[in-house]
Amino acid sequence: IWPCFAEVTQRRNLFVHIDGIVSNQHLKVCGENKVNFPTRPQIGDELSVEPEYFVKAYNCVFKVGVKLGNVLWRKFLPSDLEMADKALNGICYNLLSNKQYELAIRLLEFAVRLPRFSSKQMEYIFVINRAQAYKWISDVESCRDIISSVDWSACADEFRLASNVLLDNFDAAALLMRKMGPKGSIMKNDYRDWPLFKEFRKSEQFQSTYLEVFGEAIESVESEVLLTKEVTGASKKMDL
Repeated sequence: IWPCFAEVTQRRNLFVHIDGIVSNQHLKVCGENKVNFPTRPQIGDELSVEPEYFVKAYNCVFKVGVKLGNVLWRKFLPSDLEMADKALNGICYNLLSNKQYELAIRLLEFAVRLPRFSSKQMEYIFVINRAQAYKWISDVESCRDIISSVDWSACADEFRLASNVLLDNFDAAALLMRKMGPKGSIMKNDYRDWPLFKEFRKSEQFQSTYLEVFGEAIESVESEVLLTKEVTGASKKMDL
């Protein structure tokens, strides 16, 4: 990723200082950082930012910022490891929710290779999220390989449920839903919101088990949450 980051920052300098005109310094720094240009620009060329380039630059800066920030956090505040894990997981979760799967994969590949985690639970969360990111780009084989790399039988029910959902073992997942019940570690709104369950939610096993466990259909929960958001939004507007 570093050559891409070097080129993006150098192009930024050109836009700020000399209207995007390619300079000798730009080519020199890019050369030192082994930037591979699709078409090498010449001194005096005027650079622009096409939509495709913008997305590439955005992803690059995002990845560098998150990775570097998390590494420095862990190095200089080692006692704050739990918060660093939660912050990284929160970013990855938001990417999954927003269907930015490729970017999520890059950060989750980084996450699972960290030297230390605040807990085994946190490590398993990164593994599950990495597996589902591959599943949502239709790389089912990678998803299965990731899931099979861990013995989930000795893990907590929520991880066993997640692994079965990702393997499309919906009957087994429904049994675990019943076992965990309405006061388990996964709440009713989690079943509605988490991207992990987006395919499971469509199944008959989920629909019937959700009704059995929570005493209401999934649609009524969606309406309830939507109403809560509308009321909260209205309250914020009134406060302003």
